[in-house]
Amino acid sequence: VYKGMLKSSALPAYYRDLQDPRYEVQYALWHRRFSTNTMPRWPLAQPFRVIGHNGEINTIQGNYNWTHARSSAFEHPNFGYRMQEVLPPCRAENSDSGNLDSYVELMLRCNRELPESLMIMVPEAYQEDKNTAPGRDPVKEFYEYWGALQEPWDGPALLAYCDGEYMGAALDRNGLRPARYFQLHDGTTVVSSEAGILDSDIYPADQFRSKGRLGPGKIVAIDLHTGELIENDTIKTKMAAKKPYADWNKVFREDLRSPGFLGADHTNPVAKAVEDNLIKLEFDLGYTIEDTEMVVESMAITGKEPTFCMGNDKP
Repeated sequence: VYKGMLKSSALPAYYRDLQDPRYEVQYALWHRRFSTNTMPRWPLAQPFRVIGHNGEINTIQGNYNWTHARSSAFEHPNFGYRMQEVLPPCRAENSDSGNLDSYVELMLRCNRELPESLMIMVPEAYQEDKNTAPGRDPVKEFYEYWGALQEPWDGPALLAYCDGEYMGAALDRNGLRPARYFQLHDGTTVVSSEAGILDSDIYPADQFRSKGRLGPGKIVAIDLHTGELIENDTIKTKMAAKKPYADWNKVFREDLRSPGFLGADHTNPVAKAVEDNLIKLEFDLGYTIEDTEMVVESMAITGKEPTFCMGNDKP
């Protein structure tokens, strides 16, 4: 990993081995970041152990809290008695990118493949997908199973990744970061957030074997052993087929019926218990006065989610 708090064009001049013609690699991941809302500081530099992150994790506080809450129950035979040395995987002093990288690395050390880990952590919005029937698609079964165990790390975020086995990129389900990929007939594969990476005079259109772009929640992978470019549906089906998720969902998952609403006579015992403990339940579930007054009340009155903007102090 080569890092520098400098212009990207100066990196090869700073690290002389990047200029040496004897220095050859099979693959390379190049990440450039402009510090938009924080001053550049080394403690906030991305670790680049397995991912490069372009964007931000807007759910980072919830992800941080949940990983801490589960740390006491986390165990894996790969770590044995040293389990506590890697917990909690997320640290307050790290950036959102650093915590994301640490959590992905922890999943890899627990025998998960990198595309599989990103599918678990950064799922697509599969619930409203009408292309396949519910319960029959192994990818949906995968997401249904992990959706009950792992909260999503939502961006907007474009994630470039590599662990020596797979290399590629994934886009979170918001889909607000550009990502394009293409492969040449000689096997060269490029995934980029920008267009025009290759000079069209050197690489004319007839040299392209395939190309595409990542949509919301999509992923693309390169098998570094075979050089194969594996697109979204194929890599997800491969990862979902590793375990019997459909069988596990049938055994371990139960859909609970919604309790009836409180009637005029207040006789429904479940709804009455909710009413009597409403403030405590709201607190336990993370609701604030702002949520209640600005969101819940508006939804109850209008029947739809409210819209408002930050910085609007108009009464």
